[in-house]
Amino acid sequence: MSRYTRRFLPHANNLRIASGGKLRVTLVSPEWPGDSHSGGVARYALRLAERLREHVDLTIVTVDGNGADLSGTNVLRTKRHHGRFGRYYALPFRLRKLVRQSQPDVVHSFGDDWALGHRWPMVRTFHGSAAGEARSSRGLRRLNHYVLAILEHWSARRVDVRIAVGADSMEEFRCDTAMPPVVRLNRSTSRAAVPSVVFIGSFHGRKRGWMVAESVDRLRRQSGLEIGLTVVGPADDRKNWPSYCLHLEGVSDAEVHEWIGRSWVLAAPSSYEGFGIPAFEGLALGTPVVTSPTPGAEFLRSLLDGHVGFDIVPDQDFTDALAAVLLASPPDQTSMPLTQVEPVLELAETERLVGEVYQRAIDRFERSRRRRS
Repeated sequence: MSRYTRRFLPHANNLRIASGGKLRVTLVSPEWPGDSHSGGVARYALRLAERLREHVDLTIVTVDGNGADLSGTNVLRTKRHHGRFGRYYALPFRLRKLVRQSQPDVVHSFGDDWALGHRWPMVRTFHGSAAGEARSSRGLRRLNHYVLAILEHWSARRVDVRIAVGADSMEEFRCDTAMPPVVRLNRSTSRAAVPSVVFIGSFHGRKRGWMVAESVDRLRRQSGLEIGLTVVGPADDRKNWPSYCLHLEGVSDAEVHEWIGRSWVLAAPSSYEGFGIPAFEGLALGTPVVTSPTPGAEFLRSLLDGHVGFDIVPDQDFTDALAAVLLASPPDQTSMPLTQVEPVLELAETERLVGEVYQRAIDRFERSRRRRS
């Protein structure tokens, strides 16, 4: 047994330890960055995997078409389902087959895990809640999310350790710990010469990109300024945006950060966010953020108390809040004070995840197994 194993896994004799003495961890994340637009869950999963692969024997379980394999990991893929039923109700059973194939010591899931069973120590990261999305949705989408909320709570009761990315999921699922999806960011580009807005997400749905398009159109007409608009979103969304919009898809984290740092304001009118990675990145890069009231926005405000340039506004004031930034002088280049960032970053240390969280899951699983036997 290696020094690593003895230090972090004192009960490793109960486990199947992979070659080299590293813990076998299977990361379940159907969402994964690729050539198409990916959301915050996928970006969080990739960032975590990039750090975890140095410490554990890591297998990633995802779906076909989600970008290139991550070096230093084993990637298992299942076919991509089309339609709501296939995505949310058939896919989890295919994921279960791949998880069994990976022979894990610990399974760390980002969702869609209700069909996995409880054969291994289980850790689940909650990026908000299906119930929260249901309350901000309509029609069949709302009904679907209420059904998923039932499955999500079932999963939460079964897993050994629950991780929240924000206060919303912490309260909803009574999580054991919080790990906001943050990284250290440094500005590497200068501010654009002309007023400009950046938006990350879809035109329709809860991200409500249409609100950004309407606001920018109105401000361009009222001011006579050729206000720029950069959107990072799915390729099939391009047709919905005005002709002057620069629409990007499949771009890397570094490119996203460059466009955020270049813009005068980041617009985030989402109807629901459990955390809100774009809003945090805007603040960390010194770009003013205008956002709708969501649990994620309120959580960020509690972490970054007093930071200038973070406006949470109701829908009727959204255009005016953008105007207050775009029709003034360019925002200065000052990033969020590092003293405000560091306490948040401490919550996301990989060593803590491997040495504390996974160990807790292993201990709880073993106790549960002994009780059942």
